[in-house]
Amino acid sequence: MSAIVVGTDPGTKSLDIFGMDREGAPVVDESFEYSELPHRLLEVLAPLKDRIECLIAPSGYGTALKRLEEAGEEDLREILPKEDPRIPVNETIRVLFRDLRRLRVPSYLLPGVIHLPTVPEYRKMNKLDMGTADKLCVAALAMYSQMCRFNLPASKTNFILLELGYGFNACLVVEGGKVVDGLGGTSGSLGFLSPGAIDAELAIRMPSCSQFVLFTSGARRLAGNIEPEELPQHPQAWRAFVEGVRKMVAQALTVNPDPLELIISGRLSTLVELRRQVEFPAGLAIHWLRDWTGRRAKRAKEAAEGACVL
Repeated sequence: MSAIVVGTDPGTKSLDIFGMDREGAPVVDESFEYSELPHRLLEVLAPLKDRIECLIAPSGYGTALKRLEEAGEEDLREILPKEDPRIPVNETIRVLFRDLRRLRVPSYLLPGVIHLPTVPEYRKMNKLDMGTADKLCVAALAMYSQMCRFNLPASKTNFILLELGYGFNACLVVEGGKVVDGLGGTSGSLGFLSPGAIDAELAIRMPSCSQFVLFTSGARRLAGNIEPEELPQHPQAWRAFVEGVRKMVAQALTVNPDPLELIISGRLSTLVELRRQVEFPAGLAIHWLRDWTGRRAKRAKEAAEGACVL
């Protein structure tokens, strides 16, 4: 049997895993609730471990590209903020690092957008989150999609990626096949769970602040304890969300004013109201990545499939 590559996506709502062989045939395609981890993930990986030649481990905010077995505590601190048991995704990643090392498969950590040499240094000033490692993986799938649909080499891809996840929104700029800028989930617009960028004057007035604030101060807080599908029914929260998304795209267009298209991905990109109501600059073509017929994953989200591509 041929070797396989495996990608993971540590999303806010679930952790997804997608694997394919050298011919591009799917081998594993799963989505797990955090209550099922780590045991369900290990049950799936264990029978495949002798075939896995590369596994992209959950990489959080990212670090220098390296094998997981070479990563130390400093890398873990870069990838994740300090421990907070109220954030399931972060606590699960810590456990998975330990278990993946024990499983002895070749696992790798990826950089975030801020680590990329293709992003000019001046754009990194006063930034940490310009797009997490999983957002970089979505960009890889978006790039592959554009290569296939336009018959382009990677070096000619040119787009803005808008990722609308369950927790966070992000916007990445790709020009000439390179990621050149990005607004991450905590430096961009109001997300479903996340407040997005926080006014520094507000931040210094908070009596205490942990990452829990970043998961509990978004549109959902404005609307009450709702699910994403209910968001359009709450005018103030919906307007804040939609307007923020448009502002992010407008900001990205100052960096790349002539993209081939705007590629939109993520769980909230499936909202019918979003597709009907959000207006972007005239002439800006839109591609909905979840609708692309070239996708191989049926259960795993875009980032897990993009990790395989990357």
